[in-house]
Amino acid sequence: MMENLLQIHTGLLYRMAAELPGGPPGWALNRLVFRDWWHWRDHELQAALGNIALTGQNEGGKSSLLALAATLLDGDTSPRRLDPAGSADRSLSYFLLGKDEDDPDDPDVFAYKARIGYLAAEFRHGEGRFLTIGMGVDAARAVPGGHIRGWWGFLVPGRRLGIDYDVRGGDGNCLPLADFRQMLSPVADGEADVPAGTAVVTTRRHVYRRQVNAHLFRMDDDDYRALIEVLVSARRPKIAQATQEGPEKVCRLLQESLPPLPGEQMDNLSQLITNLEAHQRDLRELEEHVRWVEGIDERHLALVQVLVQQAAGEYRERLEEYRRLSALVHKYGRDRERAGQAVVRLEQRIGELNTGAARLRSQLDAQQVEVSELAGRLGAAQNRAGEARRRHLAVAEDVGRIAEGIEALKHELARVRTEFNGGRDRIVRRLEERAGMDLGWPGAAPALQAARDATAVLGPGDFPEKLAAARPDTSFLAGEASSRITRCREVREKLRVEAERDKEFRRQEKTLAELRERHLRSVDALTRAQERVEESRQELAGQIEDWAAQHPELEVPDHRLATVRSAVLDLAAVPE
Repeated sequence: MMENLLQIHTGLLYRMAAELPGGPPGWALNRLVFRDWWHWRDHELQAALGNIALTGQNEGGKSSLLALAATLLDGDTSPRRLDPAGSADRSLSYFLLGKDEDDPDDPDVFAYKARIGYLAAEFRHGEGRFLTIGMGVDAARAVPGGHIRGWWGFLVPGRRLGIDYDVRGGDGNCLPLADFRQMLSPVADGEADVPAGTAVVTTRRHVYRRQVNAHLFRMDDDDYRALIEVLVSARRPKIAQATQEGPEKVCRLLQESLPPLPGEQMDNLSQLITNLEAHQRDLRELEEHVRWVEGIDERHLALVQVLVQQAAGEYRERLEEYRRLSALVHKYGRDRERAGQAVVRLEQRIGELNTGAARLRSQLDAQQVEVSELAGRLGAAQNRAGEARRRHLAVAEDVGRIAEGIEALKHELARVRTEFNGGRDRIVRRLEERAGMDLGWPGAAPALQAARDATAVLGPGDFPEKLAAARPDTSFLAGEASSRITRCREVREKLRVEAERDKEFRRQEKTLAELRERHLRSVDALTRAQERVEESRQELAGQIEDWAAQHPELEVPDHRLATVRSAVLDLAAVPE
């Protein structure tokens, strides 16, 4: 909980410092991390804006800790660098295994038989980037000549030790060099150029020193080494002892720690200072020019805003026009689609009607053939009827004449009948008279009586009935004419149905012609709308070019202008 509060406090300090004018923009120490190092298994020291305050009793290890921190800058682990007093009594293996005379089996002393440890420093940039530098050491008492089996230095940009990765394996011990390389993969050895963001792991101290300088300081290698020597000399505790001997001792120690600069470097420094003053004057002039340019930019910005507003207004108008035209295009497109569907349906209907018309035409041709045959037969029947009528008239005339003759004959027959009856009656009376007379013929009387009876029943005959029966029979002509009339009526009804179908076919052909005319009008309207849309695109593209030409102070790049013009010309629908 305390560490979290410390991290929160440190982050707050960084944000506050970043908001201050001239705040630290570069790298600053953020943490010191220990893994199986010295008396610590896992330990971290948090820094605030690169500052760490160490307190404790004398001989508590504060100076040793500072010596270790300085060692991380160049990887020099010689005893002279590890001992705060500058002696050769302190070796690197001491921080992992303890003193040589201590027993590793004694749990009360700091002593190990073999151990792998890591020491790292995390730096934070003002922008919030992180860089971890450090070294790993593999030590064992069984190794003669310093007990060091291996040393490696590493730089890991972007990833944080203990947060994004760690150096402990599954068994709880720190990773050896090979496993550490595999865990950070991909890694570079630092001998050549290192790609940005790639971790560096090396076993060469001069490569490690060069990489640390390139990432943090970017100084000349000799100057960087001199800087480290100054830091080492300045933090040695003999300065505190010299203060008790007087300022002359302190001055002499400082002079020893700060060797004199060569004359060539002094000349370079003087020239550098002169150049800095000239640069400061130029900077002030540039700042003044920047203020003038900012004023001009403000006016240009106001002008550009007005022009942009005008262009935006024109663009909105063009956009509304484009949307309206696009709506018309969509409407005409839908009308054309519906007309096309109607045309397809009508073409199908026309095909069906054509098929029916062909079938009806074939039927009509058959009926016409039959009608023509019937007409021929009817003409022949009519000719026969006319001939029969003429014959009937002739017979009627004859009958009239015969009737007149019959009437005359009737009168003559009546007269003859009267005469016959008178004669018959006279004959009957005469026969009766003869029968009553004695003619000397015994059989005469009966014969005369029989003759009288036969004569009494004689008549002139039914001649008018026989003449009526002899008249010609014309009833078969009426039946034949009735059959012909019935068939003619059927043919006329079929002709009427065919006429109605033909009339419906012509009406549908007229409807199809109207739909085709509407389709052509829709296609023409769609073409005109597309031409208007293309003209609007060309006009808008031309206005964009005219606007860029009228305002050269905006310095619109040609490729940007070409991109906008191409986007306008490629508009296929109303932008969302």
